[in-house]
Amino acid sequence: MLSANVLALYGQNGSGKTALIDFLGIVKRAISGRSVPKYMYELITFGAMKASFSIRFSIADSERITYMLYSFSIKKEETGSSEEKNQFYTTICDEVLSISNYENDKCINPMKPVIDTTKGEPFGPQTKYNELIPDKEKLTDVIVAKKMAYKSGTSFIFSNDFMKIITEEANN
Repeated sequence: MLSANVLALYGQNGSGKTALIDFLGIVKRAISGRSVPKYMYELITFGAMKASFSIRFSIADSERITYMLYSFSIKKEETGSSEEKNQFYTTICDEVLSISNYENDKCINPMKPVIDTTKGEPFGPQTKYNELIPDKEKLTDVIVAKKMAYKSGTSFIFSNDFMKIITEEANN
């Protein structure tokens, strides 16, 4: 017996089919720590500084559901090198990861930012930063990881460098 899954997007020209596929591609790359293709800045509305995206997802087990909201923007940046004048790339910025927890259908923690790269350096809220990175000696490493992610067009929150720092801190 043959089995197949088929997903089709149907709609008039200009109804957003390609925009949906582009959105899914950008989100997939962001949350997997891969760089956004350089040409993606072409998705930013003419005259706008950036395009913003949000996706909500959940992780559940038998007792608890954790909802996460990941918001970020893509921005067009000039390479800055003299031999590549008028060359651009796409970067990810303004990342916010918010989390809420539910147990037995009851909210135990309302949606609050855990990592917000728009507040503080390298990120806020400060209480969450202190909780995730208790070693004050790691501040430079986190700032460098954030700058490297920005320059390479990858998510800071989901970057390998930041994940490594978080993992090291959790194991200490």
